[in-house]
Amino acid sequence: MINTLKKITDFILNPKSSRILLIGGLIILVLLLLKQCDATKNAKREAERNLHNLLAEQDSLRIINSKLGNVLVEKSAFQLKYNELTKEQKNLIAQLELEKKKKPGVIIETQIAYKDTSIYVPVKTEIKDGSSFLTFLHNPTLPGSNKLSISGKLPYELKLDTLPDGSYYPSINSSNVQLSIEQRIDLVTGLYRDPKTNRLYVRASTSFPGITFNDIQALDMVDDPATRKALKAERKTFGLGLTAGYGIVISNGVISTGPIVGIGLHYTPKWLQWGK
Repeated sequence: MINTLKKITDFILNPKSSRILLIGGLIILVLLLLKQCDATKNAKREAERNLHNLLAEQDSLRIINSKLGNVLVEKSAFQLKYNELTKEQKNLIAQLELEKKKKPGVIIETQIAYKDTSIYVPVKTEIKDGSSFLTFLHNPTLPGSNKLSISGKLPYELKLDTLPDGSYYPSINSSNVQLSIEQRIDLVTGLYRDPKTNRLYVRASTSFPGITFNDIQALDMVDDPATRKALKAERKTFGLGLTAGYGIVISNGVISTGPIVGIGLHYTPKWLQWGK
């Protein structure tokens, strides 16, 4: 044991060995600097995300000029962690009815309204099986895959009432109208990041005429602290793998240096591991 310790001491005091130890120390220093740079980068990214969320909270819906003639709107999107969600946003996710272990990456809520008052539809009179009906059909040709079909059928009966002076008074008796409505709206939504400001936006477009957007909200979910903590806990300090490099070799009590290639057990402390 004393001889082994003496050999290790002589190895450390050897100028050639000292250079190896110095190189090893520099490698560890570089790893620590890289870890610090990564932490600084993450802190900067977090501050930028909080600023963009503040701007998104103050943002309102904007109408964009469309070259295609569509209704085109845009609004800032949020980048949130699950522990930052408001009660309303949590209720929005709950509407997806996902299992507890499943979490959506992007949530987009779009509120639209349809209004068209300039509709003139011819009304036809039909008689079938002794009953009279007023019928109409509104089925305009719309661009793309949009569709709107509204049809109605109103049964009625004409009556002539006799007045005391012997004259007649016509009246119409009607019942409930039968309506049939079919509507299909071609709606496209998407997220994009502005390369100049790095802000995240949601944009929606539709070619359906008469549509207006009341509001649009997008939540881009990022890793929350609980997720990162769980991932960090899964990191392994010991591992078995291929080793290649330059290091110290002890064989039969003889200490030497040189290139190393082989399969071995390696140890990396968690404080030297970074990233997800």
